[in-house]
Amino acid sequence: MKRTGCKRYLLLLIVFVLLSTAVMNSRPAEAQTTIGVIMTGDIAYYRSIHEAFVSEMAAQGLGSNQCEILVQKPAPNLMSWTNAARKFVAYDVDLLVTYGMSATLAGIKEGSQTPLVFAGVYYPHTLDLDSGNATGIGSKVPILTIVQRLKGLSNFSNLGVLFNRAEKDTVLQANSIRDSQAAYQAQCVLVAFRKKGEDPVLPAVDALLLTTSAQVMADIDRVLAVTRRGRIPTASAIGGAEADGVVLTIAADPQEQGQTAARKVAQILGGVSPTQLPVDLPKRIQVVINLKEANALGLKVPFELLSSATRIIK
Repeated sequence: MKRTGCKRYLLLLIVFVLLSTAVMNSRPAEAQTTIGVIMTGDIAYYRSIHEAFVSEMAAQGLGSNQCEILVQKPAPNLMSWTNAARKFVAYDVDLLVTYGMSATLAGIKEGSQTPLVFAGVYYPHTLDLDSGNATGIGSKVPILTIVQRLKGLSNFSNLGVLFNRAEKDTVLQANSIRDSQAAYQAQCVLVAFRKKGEDPVLPAVDALLLTTSAQVMADIDRVLAVTRRGRIPTASAIGGAEADGVVLTIAADPQEQGQTAARKVAQILGGVSPTQLPVDLPKRIQVVINLKEANALGLKVPFELLSSATRIIK
């Protein structure tokens, strides 16, 4: 009887081990790392950056089986950016990734103990990186170059600059253009964006430059409807609205932004401190001309500008 009882016990033990192994093998592999992504706003440019980021993460061996990537797309305002950062900090993510200056500022402030990688930040040198826990890639292009190219396109006398007071980088861009207006021999008129769902009120301007405002880009259809009615040519320092009707776009390549951010994330997860990773500057700049829109406005695009374009929309 004792021998029979031992056999039964061993048989049950073997069955239990086999069943346990089968259950363990049937479970989906859990992500080892959690990454929280915050966009300054749900706009096309940052979506393009994120697509490149996810693709490069997979290329670095950090696909969905290795990393859980959680994304928040808060409305472009201070409270929403702050709340998004706080939620990820409370969730205890392993690393933060931010697109745009406003989301990055919130992430650095609220998650100072969490490693952070940013992309699409126009003025990275103005960030408080003293904690040594953040790095990334900037997206600055020479703002006055955009103004000068637009001047050669439309020869404006009064240039409107559309910005958002809640977005620090757009304020800096607007002030830079205003302070340099003598260089392009025209009057600069700063136009603060009001709020989503309202037509921007443009003073007497004959050209309009769009700063990197996520608030402006979130309402780009309304903005361009106003400029079309007034036959006002537009230029932008951020991508994503080229096909919508912005005549001239000069912006950092979103593919490079996302890929560089992913490579930095891979290095940090591999044990490299953010302090060892200097902030990169963009190497690839997109120059996009919407020739169809220019023709509709009766503008003649100089050959030099056409020849410098990386993309022409006809």
